[in-house]
Amino acid sequence: MFGRVWCGWLCGQTAIPELAAWAASPLPRRMRAAGAKLLLVPLSAAVSLSLIMFFLRPPDAVAGLFRSRTLLGVFLVQAASLYGMLALAGPRFCRSVCPYSMLQNVLFTRTR
Repeated sequence: MFGRVWCGWLCGQTAIPELAAWAASPLPRRMRAAGAKLLLVPLSAAVSLSLIMFFLRPPDAVAGLFRSRTLLGVFLVQAASLYGMLALAGPRFCRSVCPYSMLQNVLFTRTR
């Protein structure tokens, strides 16, 4: 039960693309998929910045993006990685890479 709650509702890999799809739902049907992928860009940047803010105070993190090439590089690589994971890998990430999903699969799969 808890694996389904985590993977279906709480995991960022699931929640962030769902949020982008929901935000793109007012767009015309033929533009929704592209709109959702486009909305993942600022969402990936926001998650990347929040991860940097875990290590630096928020004002220092935001100011550091404009002052430090290293911090800007970390931010861009991290945001691009998040975008690639969310937009390109999608559910395949959960089935093949996610350690929590693999642990759930091993612990709760019934064998004959």
